[in-house]
Formats: sequence, C-alpha cells, structure tokens
Amino acid sequence: MPNFKLNKKKIENMEQNSFKDLPEGYRLQRSLNLKENKRTYFTLVLTAVFAACAMVVAMSFFVPVSSYFEANSRSMAYGAFLAGAVAYILLHELTHCLILKRYRAENVKTSFLSLASYPKSSSYISKNAYVKTALAPLILFGAVLLILNFLVPSRFFWLVYMLQTLNVMGSIPDIFVVFLISRRPPETLVLCVDSDICIFTKQSQTLSQDFC
Repeated sequence: MPNFKLNKKKIENMEQNSFKDLPEGYRLQRSLNLKENKRTYFTLVLTAVFAACAMVVAMSFFVPVSSYFEANSRSMAYGAFLAGAVAYILLHELTHCLILKRYRAENVKTSFLSLASYPKSSSYISKNAYVKTALAPLILFGAVLLILNFLVPSRFFWLVYMLQTLNVMGSIPDIFVVFLISRRPPETLVLCVDSDICIFTKQSQTLSQDFC
C-alpha cells in the first residue's frame, strides 16, 4: 500500500482536478490491487474475452469473418492486425496520459500487467476528471473506428472491426473502476500508484471502508 501525504490545507475549490497531496478530511475508502487480487483480475479478463466473442459472433451473422482472409493473404491479414493492435494499445495509453497531463497530474506513467495496462500518477485525481480520463479512449477510438468501418473497402472491414473489439476489451478495466466510483460523492478522489487503485472520500461521509 502506498504512503499517503496529507495536505493540511482544506480544499477551497472542488473544481480542481488534481492534488499533489491528499487534502485534509479524506480517508481511504477502497483499494484495489489487480496483482494481488487474482479473482478480480481474472474476472475482468474473462469479461473482456466474453465481450470480444459476443461482438465477433454477432457481426459474423452480417459479414462472415472468412471474408477477411479470402480477400487478403494470411501474412497480410495477420500482419495488418498485429500492427494495428500495437498502434491502438500505444494510442490508448497515450490518450490516458495526455488527459491526465491536461488535468495537471504529476509523474504520469503507464503500467502493464499481463493482459491489462493502466495509467498511474502520484496525484490524487477528482472523480469527474478520472471518469473522463478512463473512458476517453473507449469513446474516442470507438467513434473513429466506427466511422472507418463505413469508409474502408470491404476487404478491410474485419480488420477495423477487430480493432474495435480490442478497443472494448482494453477498456473493460477502465469501465470497472468507473463503476466502483460511480456511486461515490462528486468530491471523491482517486489515486493510481504502483499497482494500487485507491479511492478516497471525506471522513464525514458514511460509506464503510472495504477492500477488493
């Protein structure tokens, strides 16, 4: 568990999106470590795989997957997807980091955990800013890839659609954390440091402390 620095000054403006130190009056309400909590980690992995399978099966009723391999050589089909997947993953994490930087978060980095990756920062991020940061890649690339699916030649339909599937898969952990904080008060703060995702609420609030 990371050490939390306490800021003795009270928050004067809750529109502030990031804090260097933990403001006065806050306490740890929930902590999640995917490296240690294997049950949650594998649940997220299985959810991502299920979502991907559901998307592929549903679309295959309209456009057969085989059409992609029939229109392209195997080396082209697999090579294009691999290149697209690597580019997407890098852009996904870059988007997280750029938005955190926009909110003036400090020491922004990306951590990779087996089949999952997530941004981390030494700053305490407001609930509103964290939700926007977490969902930005899903919404941004979801819209871009959807438009591309209508614009690219039919031979590349499945290439773009599989990247869309990857977009959904990669966003499952982000959606999960957003779900965890969705019912918390607006002044909730989130800290992502090392392998911990920590949620802080004001001490005066009655939410009980629990851990994943």
